[in-house]
Amino acid sequence: MIKSSKTVVFPVLFLFIFTLFAGLAGSPQDVWADDQSQAAIGAGGAATGESLDELKAKLWKTTDVLERRNIIDTFKSMPGPDAAAAQVLLDYLKDSLRRDAGDIVDALVKLMTDDQVSQLASNINTYNEANSYQYLVSVLAARINNPNDLTNAVLSLQEGYFSEKYLQFIEQTRQKIFTDPADMVQWLDEIYSKLTNPIARQSFVHAVVMVAQKQPAGADRAAITGWLWRVQEKEPDPVYRCHQLFTLYQLGETRALGAIKDLYSGLASTGAKVDLIHRIGSFTRWQLKDIDKNGLIEWLWKVAETDVSPYCRQECLAVLYTNLGQEK
Repeated sequence: MIKSSKTVVFPVLFLFIFTLFAGLAGSPQDVWADDQSQAAIGAGGAATGESLDELKAKLWKTTDVLERRNIIDTFKSMPGPDAAAAQVLLDYLKDSLRRDAGDIVDALVKLMTDDQVSQLASNINTYNEANSYQYLVSVLAARINNPNDLTNAVLSLQEGYFSEKYLQFIEQTRQKIFTDPADMVQWLDEIYSKLTNPIARQSFVHAVVMVAQKQPAGADRAAITGWLWRVQEKEPDPVYRCHQLFTLYQLGETRALGAIKDLYSGLASTGAKVDLIHRIGSFTRWQLKDIDKNGLIEWLWKVAETDVSPYCRQECLAVLYTNLGQEK
């Protein structure tokens, strides 16, 4: 009987001790899950448990679109910010053109630190240009939240080509950063004075025009329009100045028509005048609504009837008939 009693007591005692330790440490399932979580964190937060070095090697090596997107989705699933993980993706976009990169924009938006965003704003021009406009400009549009980073990004982008993404970038960041029209105009003046590339200045002004066109009547639109008037007055190139006046005319600034007339009268070269006549004809045909065309058409008729140059009169008639359908 004594032997039998000891046999029963020992398992009971063992079960009691096991239960006590399990209660202190957590359930076996919880302990296992915690271990797995720590392993994932140690591997760079990858859901697969792979290290960042392993993921980087796979990303660089793969030529399969689906596999590439799955790898980037793994980065996207990591908790952010994570500077090391973000740097892997930034390095991936550095030199070579990358196609079908899936949700790499969302992954970078999530993983990049504020310092990395500021650094990218300053040196986006050092990345593959196609990658910059396909991916990185969108990242900056989502993450930039201060005028200094916005300034650095616009200056860094000035040597590249310009696309719809650039226009969206200016619009999105402007809305986030500038709530006071006066602050916005001050920033526009600063940027315009710092842009050294003439094409970049033109693209920037075009982006501002696109912003103005989307604005309802009010303080913001008035501030942007006023800035555009001042910019065109400083423009030394008469051809591009005329283009700026066209855009102001499109924005409903009817006095721009008078400025176009003055610009034409101030041109000394017959060739420059003819070039301007053709630009006006093309702009009137393709850019203006019918209701806005009358003023420019009437002025072209006046030039055709009164200009001292027979060549200018002839070209005006040709534009009126061929481009604008003025049969008379």
